[in-house]
Amino acid sequence: MTMPNRMGLILRCMVIFLKNQAVSKV
Repeated sequence: MTMPNRMGLILRCMVIFLKNQAVSKV
């Protein structure tokens, strides 16, 4: 039950990281 939460957090962090990279690129 702890894995799903962790996976979600990692996915969220990844999305934010990708968004930040795209913004800095543009």
